[in-house]
Amino acid sequence: MQAKTTDPYIQNRLAYRLAPWLYPKADLVLALTEPVRRDLVQHFRVLQERAVVLGSNAVLTQSKDVILNALNRDVEPDLLVAVGRLSKEKGFDVLLSAVALVKQNAPVKLVIVGEGPARPDLEAQIKTLGLRDTVQLVGFQNDPGVFLRRAAIFVSASRHEGLGNAIIEALAWGLPVVSTDAPYGPREILQNGRCGELVPVDDPEALARAITANLGRPHDERVCKERAADFTVENAAKAFLNALNLQGISFH
Repeated sequence: MQAKTTDPYIQNRLAYRLAPWLYPKADLVLALTEPVRRDLVQHFRVLQERAVVLGSNAVLTQSKDVILNALNRDVEPDLLVAVGRLSKEKGFDVLLSAVALVKQNAPVKLVIVGEGPARPDLEAQIKTLGLRDTVQLVGFQNDPGVFLRRAAIFVSASRHEGLGNAIIEALAWGLPVVSTDAPYGPREILQNGRCGELVPVDDPEALARAITANLGRPHDERVCKERAADFTVENAAKAFLNALNLQGISFH
């Protein structure tokens, strides 16, 4: 529902407006999270029995064994990494404010991987907050893993999400995650906080406290990697076929 008015792509906003007329015609509508399924029923006129939570997405191409046993890290203990399009919904302005607060009490660095229309505003905010020696905007990168393997914490400050693929990729590296409790995705991925810490949206003070608390805190990498392994291509395909079978839809 938030994306209906705030999605950065006009074609997506148009699609959300057409959805209440088109989705009810489908035999099955798949959602990636339970709250999205509820939105489909409440706001897009999809029948309860035709709205199904997939519970997985094809984010990772590695097998579960590869995720659990590979991807070795070379951690920089004060490095935060965030990944996403530089646009309002990703909340990087809030993240910069949080990093300025963290910096008052602890050494910290931040790398933001991604490109987008908010770059000029973020660059101005970095200058205003005195973070030019602290924050790097490295632009789009084909392999964010170059930065994830060095990170002490992965941070997501999104205002809303479709799922949160970058969080899943960070978990695959065994990274501790601090994320906003954005609608929808982070809470489901992080299993209500079991696999990472959740903070309110648009709250730089809460985000700063969570980052500070997690810097240097021991954590179990295997828990993170096991959760990431739920989002492999193989698991997503199985979930999709299972959803079709449960609805009696043949697939050839």
